[in-house]
Amino acid sequence: MYSPYPADCEYISPYIMNGGFSLELKMKYLHYLETGKQIESGHKLRAIYCELTDASKKALRENLKEVVKNCSLCKEAVKFFNSEYKIQFNWDIHKLLSNSNMAFERWRYIYEGKNDPTWFAGYSEIQASVDIRINNLKNGE
Repeated sequence: MYSPYPADCEYISPYIMNGGFSLELKMKYLHYLETGKQIESGHKLRAIYCELTDASKKALRENLKEVVKNCSLCKEAVKFFNSEYKIQFNWDIHKLLSNSNMAFERWRYIYEGKNDPTWFAGYSEIQASVDIRINNLKNGE
């Protein structure tokens, strides 16, 4: 499941920051498409998600289920996290966003040693779910 090559820790922080920031921007864009209003500044993913309409939250939950259902790596990840780390990992969007709520802010300044790293799982899958919702809205669905 995982690469046999050792991880290069210098690359993890930019990966998480860019993943978190791009997810933030996509969710803000989704909100704008639906409401015509901008979300006030801030990087907290859970707060941005909570600002989305109920229809979008429902669509994102359903889209995420479909994305994960067709992903063998996602299924392996659940088994791995549950067995290796003894955590009850699942693909609940609210839980994923809550756990990685401040990832952008914390990882952005991790080099200063003032912040503890935070969870950041599910970004790619959530982004795919947001992309589906945005495309459906643009196509009038």
